[in-house]
Amino acid sequence: MSNDDIAAAVLECVGGWTNVKANSLCATRLRISLRDASEVDRNALHSINGVLGIAEHGTSGIEVVFGPNLVKGVHQAFERLVGPFAPEQRMKSPVRLMSKLQVRITPETPGKPPIALASTPAASEDADDDTDSLLELLQETQPEEADADSDADEAGTDGSDHPRLLVINGPNLNLLGIREPELYGNADFASLLELCHESAREAGFASCECYQSNHEGDLVDAIQDAYGTAEGIVINPAAYTHTSIALLDALKAVHIPTVEVHISSVDAREDFRKESYVRHACFETIAGQGIEGYRTAIFDLAAHLGIVAR
Repeated sequence: MSNDDIAAAVLECVGGWTNVKANSLCATRLRISLRDASEVDRNALHSINGVLGIAEHGTSGIEVVFGPNLVKGVHQAFERLVGPFAPEQRMKSPVRLMSKLQVRITPETPGKPPIALASTPAASEDADDDTDSLLELLQETQPEEADADSDADEAGTDGSDHPRLLVINGPNLNLLGIREPELYGNADFASLLELCHESAREAGFASCECYQSNHEGDLVDAIQDAYGTAEGIVINPAAYTHTSIALLDALKAVHIPTVEVHISSVDAREDFRKESYVRHACFETIAGQGIEGYRTAIFDLAAHLGIVAR
């Protein structure tokens, strides 16, 4: 199965895109926040090629575990399917979403073979006709948007003419909304992800990948993987800010323009939080603005890179 097929299978097993609130990459896990966790088909998830296991994430989330060589591609394919925005926002682009339509093929042989998804002649001609008619209607009612999508495809705006952004979050930031709200606010991690994707789009980035891990080595790997794939980094190393020379060395090695961001006013807290190693590899530090600091960081990074917002 291709990354696109695996991502489509995972999406179907978690209740479809309308049930997805947010998604992110954490080490070898595709982390998905859901609106209704009861819609997850766990048995089907286990049967998908490449899935090594699943784990609960809080009360309304799930993590799908893949191998290290597979997870990034599947996450990128999953984001292409669901988009980075809330369902009510994604509804504004029905033509693009309809193009991702897949048909599930249910095996007739016994056992639990991998789920296969493909657009095949198995779908009825009537269904094809209905889909074509709907697409034509949507294109007639939204000609400007359809033309814009076509122009974007031809221009290669999937990364060829606008820089790509990587947002890295360190340990415990996945607990936003639970962790010390008097310091970090009440917004949860899903809200942070939505803000980053929205801000990146508004600032003119071609794409925005958000990564979070509680493990230092995984964060180093994420920075190294950004070499040649991202033109800008926004990083909140969290507690590793004050301890990790490894993160500093990784940022200096890839030499990608980077903004350091902190939700709280770290310099006004305990003395040990006043030291930031990663700051030596960043052209700017933003602190004390809550999660809105990420928006500031993204727009400042866009200005530094000379991006013209689309």
